[in-house]
Amino acid sequence: MTCIAFRAGRFAADRQVTGEHKTPTNKIVAIDDEELGRIYIATAGKVTSGERFKTWVKRGRKGRPPSTSYIDCIVAIRAARTVEMWEVGEGVLARTPIARELAAIGSGARYALGAFTMGASARKAVLVASQHDQYTGQGVDTVRVW
Repeated sequence: MTCIAFRAGRFAADRQVTGEHKTPTNKIVAIDDEELGRIYIATAGKVTSGERFKTWVKRGRKGRPPSTSYIDCIVAIRAARTVEMWEVGEGVLARTPIARELAAIGSGARYALGAFTMGASARKAVLVASQHDQYTGQGVDTVRVW
């Protein structure tokens, strides 16, 4: 899987790709959304499902959304300075705000959340996760959202 963490306006994601899809992909993607403005979307889980979901968002979220059964998805909305979990159930997109400005998804999420408890940045949280989770590693990419 992977580890993606968000804290204090920054995303961090490991570079490791495991499973059915060995080609590296951008785990964090910036998209200019008609309704929301600039958003940053990050997915963890089955790579092909994550790429399909990001493509649907890039195309304006038109038509029936692809299933998110095999992925976790965090979206940061720059203009609103909010972070949300997005998921699709029965063909409908559900957007759930995250109360605090920190989140972690993927197989390394519990290690990242533990690192957050100790005051770690998003980047450091992913590095900690990579020390404990066999599906997290190969370096860290970071993106400043605000």
